[in-house]
Amino acid sequence: MKPTSSEPEHLTLRTADGYPLVALRYPATVPLRGHLVMAGATGVPQLFYRNFALYAASQGYTTLTLDYRGIGLSKPATLRGFRMRYLQWARDDLSAAVDAMASDAVPLLMWRIVGPMLTRWRGYLAWSKLGMGEDLPLGVFREWKHWCRYPRYFFDDPTMGVQVQDLFDNVTTPIIAANATDDLWAPPASRDAFMSGYRYTDLQAVDIVPADRGLGAIGHMGYFRRAAQPLWEDALHWFGEHPQPRPAARPQQAATPTLVAA
Repeated sequence: MKPTSSEPEHLTLRTADGYPLVALRYPATVPLRGHLVMAGATGVPQLFYRNFALYAASQGYTTLTLDYRGIGLSKPATLRGFRMRYLQWARDDLSAAVDAMASDAVPLLMWRIVGPMLTRWRGYLAWSKLGMGEDLPLGVFREWKHWCRYPRYFFDDPTMGVQVQDLFDNVTTPIIAANATDDLWAPPASRDAFMSGYRYTDLQAVDIVPADRGLGAIGHMGYFRRAAQPLWEDALHWFGEHPQPRPAARPQQAATPTLVAA
């Protein structure tokens, strides 16, 4: 089914620490089935997810995309001297998006999607110069680089591993984590190492073999390109099967089904 074209609503979300974020909300164009928050990948602007958001809206899901602070429509005039921590994107920015989309009437769904010389020269990671997405604030790059030294990312960081694990242990909602087998940046093995941090969820891992689905190369970013629409149908079907999931072993927060596409 071809997505129904519609212009999104432009929103300004205010985080708990006062930072203004620019978000786009794509209203459902058929009877509403749920709310969907798109939590983009590192350095990827929200407009990259436009085609998927339009498709989801055509299937009954009002969909919110956002640019984290320092990225896309939410970045300052210059990144030089811009200070922030990587985890602020999850703790503050995504929290503002969830608050904006929370509703008692319908279920909320969450979809979240990982150059030293360049940083010394420019004062930030000039990711766009390498054709890899948006430029990254220096603090984000430094923490990202540091965590990538460990087999299990920040879970193995001795300065914060316990704290992060405690946060992940609070998650008790169903998760399906899908990776393309031709993704050289985040292969299934990388996904499994990271997803092991979710110890109290109903977790399903899916390996997407492009040839088996009659698709061309997917790689790291191809999942959200138009050619991958059959995969979107699978994802929305999964969301439809988990409208009100029951918490698992450690119910400490409202249940929200999550799909991770790395």
